Amino acid sequence: MTAEVVVMNRKGVAMAADSAGTLSSRGMLKIYNSNDKLFQVSDKCHIGTLTYGNSSINGAPFELIIGRFKEQHRDTIWGKVDDCKADFIEYLNSKEFGMYSDEKFYIQSTIIDSLEILRDDFNSIKDDIRHLRFLDWQLSRHGSELNEEEKDQFSSDRKNIKERLDNFNESNYIEWNLEQITQLKNCCNINDSFFQEIYDTYSSYIADELEKGLEQLQFVIPPEKKNLVIRYCIYAMFKNILREDRSGVAFAGFGSEEFYPSCANIEIYGVICGKTIYQDLGGFTISTEKPMYIMPLAQKENVNTFVFGISPMMEKSLRESVGDFFGNALSKFGHELSDEDAFAPFGKEKLLKALTLARESMEKEFTELLDFKKFDNRQKIYTALDWLSIPDMAQMAKNLIELTTFKKKMSVEADTVGGPIDVAVISKNDGFTWVEKKTK
Repeated sequence: MTAEVVVMNRKGVAMAADSAGTLSSRGMLKIYNSNDKLFQVSDKCHIGTLTYGNSSINGAPFELIIGRFKEQHRDTIWGKVDDCKADFIEYLNSKEFGMYSDEKFYIQSTIIDSLEILRDDFNSIKDDIRHLRFLDWQLSRHGSELNEEEKDQFSSDRKNIKERLDNFNESNYIEWNLEQITQLKNCCNINDSFFQEIYDTYSSYIADELEKGLEQLQFVIPPEKKNLVIRYCIYAMFKNILREDRSGVAFAGFGSEEFYPSCANIEIYGVICGKTIYQDLGGFTISTEKPMYIMPLAQKENVNTFVFGISPMMEKSLRESVGDFFGNALSKFGHELSDEDAFAPFGKEKLLKALTLARESMEKEFTELLDFKKFDNRQKIYTALDWLSIPDMAQMAKNLIELTTFKKKMSVEADTVGGPIDVAVISKNDGFTWVEKKTK
């Protein structure tokens, strides 16, 4: 994991990144504090890049990828930062990258991910079947001994399990899941012809890896389902939930046509058959109307807490619980009042309707208040950011990373953010300049 941030105003850009890298293997966690994540993309164009998440693409380290990309584009002057991003994707699609990237490793890891999810789902189905049989046996053998509350609980459990099995049974689950994944092609430039190209190129390899994976996971798939599982593994490469170790790349700076700076962010899943599988997460362009911006990357919680004045987890918890809080309070209130003779003329229905409207009103006002407080806190910080000098922005970017590092150190979580902090600034006149750079 990592913590990185891009801070921008009309004067320029500040970028900062920690140096922690996490290696996870067989339940063991090893953290290194020497990773490079901040790079200058070009000597002739004022653009820098931050990398986060997986430190490689198809097994190739980012340091080498960025180095080769920079060498190939040493004379390129991009008009916009988005143009640099587009050329980076094209470089990953190139034959040169294909020569030293390990497509088969990417496919192999995806197969294992897919099979583990299928196995866990099948085991869950089998547990449901066993539980259903147990409930039926209990009801048939001891039904007369159960009280009404116990019978209701047994019936409710049985109904819930039955509904799950009707939708996700062992005979149709793979087909159902394949259909769901084909509807969730949430990556750029992905279409059915590309899936067919992968199938034609790698189906034999996937079939061989499936045999190894099934044996390793002690998981049995009926022979008639093998072809479906191959297609499932191919489609699964494009579903977020199966690829948690994706690689993020953010670009920021000035294209030759840009008076104010801009940034762009993508997350890459891998490269197969000369095509990069990625999601475009958008970006931001500084303008007169929007003169400042803070973009946190990877571990964003502490930066967002600083900007908005409330922890994202705390905000989520408050939003989820406020309805229950008001609902429970008004329910008790309504129950007490509905028995009072003084309120009899209003009728129970009118009283409940009034209480429901009161609940909705309080929930709405609470949400609006929370949103306003967040906006107000951000506005105060952004107002100050608008006038910061480039050295002050560099200090701000570094402090935001230090805040995350300190929070990690003071918690029981692993220190997945840490080590030296690299800081660089980019201005329209001076280009890319290192403020702090660790030595190896």
